[in-house]
Amino acid sequence: MDSAVAISVHAPYLAYLPDAIASIEAQTMAPREKWLLCDSCEAPALPAGWRIVRGDWHYVSGGRNEALQQTTADWITWLDADDAFAPDHLARVQVEIDSAGPAVGVLYPDLDYYTADWSARRGELRFPAWDRFALLSGNFVPTPSTWRVQMLRDLGGWPAGPWQLDDWAMAMRGARASWTGRHVIGTPVRVRLHHGSMTRTGDTRPERWWQTRRLTVVTLFSGISELLPRWVEWVRGADLPPGTTVVAGDNSNDPAFSLQLRNALAGMASVDTLYIRVPGGMDMERGVSGPHSRVPGLYNAIIPQACDLGDLVLMLEDDVLPPLDAVRTLAGCFVTSDPSGRIGGVAGLYEGRGARGVLAVSRDPYNWRGGVTAADIKPGLQPIGQIPGGCSLFDSRALRSCLPFRWTVDPNGERVGWDGNACRHLQQTGWRLCYHGGVRCEHHVSSHRYSGQRVITRLPAPFVDRNTRAGVVRHPVVRLTPNKRPPQQ
Repeated sequence: MDSAVAISVHAPYLAYLPDAIASIEAQTMAPREKWLLCDSCEAPALPAGWRIVRGDWHYVSGGRNEALQQTTADWITWLDADDAFAPDHLARVQVEIDSAGPAVGVLYPDLDYYTADWSARRGELRFPAWDRFALLSGNFVPTPSTWRVQMLRDLGGWPAGPWQLDDWAMAMRGARASWTGRHVIGTPVRVRLHHGSMTRTGDTRPERWWQTRRLTVVTLFSGISELLPRWVEWVRGADLPPGTTVVAGDNSNDPAFSLQLRNALAGMASVDTLYIRVPGGMDMERGVSGPHSRVPGLYNAIIPQACDLGDLVLMLEDDVLPPLDAVRTLAGCFVTSDPSGRIGGVAGLYEGRGARGVLAVSRDPYNWRGGVTAADIKPGLQPIGQIPGGCSLFDSRALRSCLPFRWTVDPNGERVGWDGNACRHLQQTGWRLCYHGGVRCEHHVSSHRYSGQRVITRLPAPFVDRNTRAGVVRHPVVRLTPNKRPPQQ
């Protein structure tokens, strides 16, 4: 068999290691290489033919990367020290390897759960056929999967970190690079349930899955230089998943502001950045005037690239300030055991530009008149009719399906805006829209942007205080100098 098998072990799991070793020695088709990756522990006596790598990594990806550097096999299978293979497992994997095309990067098995002494079977986990989009909603690539070595090397190895979602993160990285997977049917891996096992301790709990998502943050800037430092402060301090890309659309037509924005992006070492200059006045719909009527055309120039860069897209206006853990909370809403849940967008909450105390979400899926106040908000994830573009996280597939955005006037004379039209489309095509009651933002309202009366306001203190996470920087009310630049018609 032209593949390798590697067992990761650390001290608490040494007692279970003999069973894992025995299950590999008993394979009907032996692997070319057998690796034992000892993390902060000494290797016990092993049968002939085993290679030992020892290190103090304190997380499984450290040992995996060591084996990845040294192996000469084309495929490698990982196994935890407290689990075991059925005798024909590697033979069945070899059948899949022989028929796998060049785009297949991972072969993933089903799981059977047993008691700590293997005396009783406690359950099973059967996974679906490969579906990249289903993978966005939940993990079905478990630890004892078999990986193409070339794919792992092309992707730079396993992400370092003391958490147990390495397999899902790698599968999603591979999918973004056009690799696919294949389900190995018929040979479930035996997983031992015991005190201290990751299955029992919850190290794979869904609330941590948000870290595997590829995020794009999109902000359109109209040249309000006073708000830029607040936006920069949020990006630098926010909980963002690895690989986040920040896309800044510059609609200012102001060279001084453009330089300020580009310098700010250049100083963001923790995220990738993309600067897009979008000229004002693009795609203004006939018969509709005012600065906001240009927004759909501006977003049409940005969103296709943003959707290519991320699984999720955060639409964040430059005058909305979310809490630092907003992405962590909103992204967690897209992880579900039922991929058909089809959540299209989840909104953070902030006061709109209308009546004071009314939030920028609507119960009515077809207009913004279904007002919601702070007193109406329920905790957690809640269904809603429409969500705004101020601070909402969208599934990139859903957002792309709404293109091109339009700014239309409905039969009742209401301007529903690009976000209202997008929400209508999503509702009509089966996507769900929600808000999260735990994400409360500050809105620096500037509805008189071109009148010389621009004032930044904030939500009533109780609305912000009881939901803002400790450590979020609080900002005082700031009165801005009048903006004397006239609107561009």
